[in-house]
Amino acid sequence: MKKILSLLLWTTLPNICLAGPIDLLLKRIAPGKGKYFQFVVERGNTQRSYFEVAPHKERIRIKGNSYVSIASGLDWYLKNYCGVSYTDCDSTLQLPDVLPMPQERTYRETHMQIGYTAYAPWQRMFWNWETWEKEIDRMALNGINACPIWNGTDCIWKEFLTDYGLSEKEINQYLSGTEQMPKDWLKGQEKLHKKILQRMQELGMLPIYPAFTGTVPKSLTEQKKNLITIADHTADNLLKKETTVSADDPFFAQMAKKWYQSCERIYGTVPFYQGSVSGQDFPADIQKAILKHNPEANWIIPTDRYILQSINTNGMEQQKSLFAYTEGKISDHWKNLSITKMIPWIWVWNGNNQKPDALKLHAAINQPEQASNNPETASLILGIGSNLGSSQTNPLSYSLIHNRRWSPEVISLSDEIKELLHMRYGCSDSIVQEACLRLTQLEYGYDSSNSFLCQKPAMNLLETEAADTTLCDQLTGILKDFLHIKETAETNSNYRKDLIRLSAMLLEQKGQHLYKQICQDFQNRDTQKLIQDQKRFLHMIHLADSVRACENTWCWSYWITQADKNQKGKDCGGVLWYKSLIRKQEQSTGQVPALSGILSEYCAPRWELFFNWMNRKMKQGQIAPPQYQGLDETWYQQPESQSKAISSPSEIYQIIIDSINL
Repeated sequence: MKKILSLLLWTTLPNICLAGPIDLLLKRIAPGKGKYFQFVVERGNTQRSYFEVAPHKERIRIKGNSYVSIASGLDWYLKNYCGVSYTDCDSTLQLPDVLPMPQERTYRETHMQIGYTAYAPWQRMFWNWETWEKEIDRMALNGINACPIWNGTDCIWKEFLTDYGLSEKEINQYLSGTEQMPKDWLKGQEKLHKKILQRMQELGMLPIYPAFTGTVPKSLTEQKKNLITIADHTADNLLKKETTVSADDPFFAQMAKKWYQSCERIYGTVPFYQGSVSGQDFPADIQKAILKHNPEANWIIPTDRYILQSINTNGMEQQKSLFAYTEGKISDHWKNLSITKMIPWIWVWNGNNQKPDALKLHAAINQPEQASNNPETASLILGIGSNLGSSQTNPLSYSLIHNRRWSPEVISLSDEIKELLHMRYGCSDSIVQEACLRLTQLEYGYDSSNSFLCQKPAMNLLETEAADTTLCDQLTGILKDFLHIKETAETNSNYRKDLIRLSAMLLEQKGQHLYKQICQDFQNRDTQKLIQDQKRFLHMIHLADSVRACENTWCWSYWITQADKNQKGKDCGGVLWYKSLIRKQEQSTGQVPALSGILSEYCAPRWELFFNWMNRKMKQGQIAPPQYQGLDETWYQQPESQSKAISSPSEIYQIIIDSINL
C-alpha cells in the first residue's frame, strides 16, 4: 500500500516549489486574479493529503502536498470567501474586483489519498479538447486525482489487432461497427488523448489505462485449437462477436505482452491500469501480465458479480491491487466482503446505476464516513469516487460526493445543500432547499444521455408488477417546488439546467410507469386503454426530446459539431461516421444516447412499430415479432440530422408544465 500512496506524488517536485500548473488553472477560470495568490507545493507525509489556506504578505497563500491538494484548497477558498464554484460555471468565474483576504489559517487533511472519477467510454465519445480542458480543471478543484482515459484507446486496439493479422476492414468493423473508418479519426483521437494525458500529468493526476483482461474479437481466436475461454462470458459476448480468453491459457500472456507494448509505444506507461477480472479463475495471471510490463504498476479492479462470489486472490500482489466498489448492492455492503479487509480499496458511488437496488445519494454520502470509522476497513480504504460521467451530468451529486474526501465526517446535509444552492443560483430559498434534500433521498445518479426510452422496444424490458406512481409523484412535487423561485432565478443558467434535468428525470420515470401499464393493458386484453396509453407514451418521447432541446449540450447536433471541431472539420466523415459510432455503442450497450434529435427521429419510430405489433398481435394471435432493421437503417443512412433551435425561456416553462401534467 505504501507504493500505491507514494505514486500519488509522482509528479510533485521535491521539497518546496512554486506550483506553476495551479497558476495556469487559475488563469483559465479567473483571468487576472493571479496577483492575489501564492501557491506552494511541498512534499509531506505520504500517508496524508492536505491543503492550507492562509493570509501571507497581503496575498492568499495556499499550500498543499500535491497540485490537486492545492487546487482543492483554491476551491475551498472560492466557495467560502467568494461564494462561487467552477462546477457551477460554464466558462470563467465572476469574482469581485478585489478578492477578500482570509481572516485565519484553515488546514484540512485526509487519509483518503485517492479522489476517483470514472465514466463509460461512450459518455465522452464526442468531447473535444475545449470540453475536456474544463472538465479536468473541475476534477482538480474537486480533489479528483485519478481518472481512466478511454479516448484514444482504439489506436492501441488497431495496432494490437494488426499484429495478429486482422484486416483493416475487420478492425474497423470491430472498433466502429463499419468497414470504412475516416483516415483522420484515429489520428485526432490519439492527439486528443495525448493532450488529456499531458494536462493530467501537469496537475499531478493519475491517468488510468485499460488493463488487458482477455476479451478480443472472435475472429482473432477462430484458428486457435484447444483454446481455453471463459464459458460464463461466451453468451455475453455473442452479440459483440467477442471471446474472452482464459488467463490460464499461454495465449493470454502472449496477447497481453503485445497489448502493453502497443500501449507504451503510443502513449507510454502509467502507474494504474483498470480492468474487470472478467470471470477469470486465476486473476493473478492478469496482474502478472501487467507487472511483467511495468513492475511498479497497480491494478484497479471494478467490482462485478465475480467479486461477490469471493475472488480468488491466490498469487495476487495485494499491495499492488486496488478494488473499486461500484455497484449499488455492493457499495452498501462492503463491510461484509472479506477482500475489503485484505486489499486496499476505494468506495465509488455508481451514480449511473438505475437498478431498483441502486444506492441513493442520501445513503451514499454517509458511506465513506462509515468505512473510515470501521476498525476492520479504515486502514485499507484509500479513496472516494463516483461514476457520474462528468461534473455537468449531476453537479449537485458531484459536489456532495467528492466533498466527502476532505470532510468524511457526517455533517448537516441540509446546511451543505443550502450553501451549494446559494452558489449555484445566487439566491436562497427554504422551499427549494427542502425539495433538494428530498431529491437526495431519490437520486440514484441520472445521466441525461442514458434512458430506458432508448432501448430496443420489447416485452418484459422491466418487471411487469403493478406500476408504482409514487416516485413520479415525488419528482413532480420536487419540480413544482423548484418552480417557486422562477421569477428570482429564471435568468440563471444553472437554474435552467436543473429544471431541464428534473423534467427529464420525471419523464424517464413516467416512461417506465407507462410502459408497465401498457404491458398490463396487453395482458388484460384491454384494447381501448392500450391504444390510449400508447399514444401517451409516444407523446411523452417527443416531450422528452423537447426537454433536451432546451439545453444545447443535450442535443445530438451539438455533439457532432463539437466532434467536428476536435477533428478539424468534417474530414473525419461527417454525420454518417458519427452515426456509425452510435451504432457501435448500441451493439455494446443496447442503447443509443438519449439526446434531442435521436429520441424523436430514431427511438420514437421504433416504439411506434412495437406498439403496432402489439395491437396486431392482440387481434391475430401468433405473429412474427417486430423487425427494426429497416427503420434503423433509414436513420443511420441519413446524411443530415435536423437541428432544433434552443427553446426560449417561455417555451421551457411550458414544456415543464406539460411534463408535469402528462
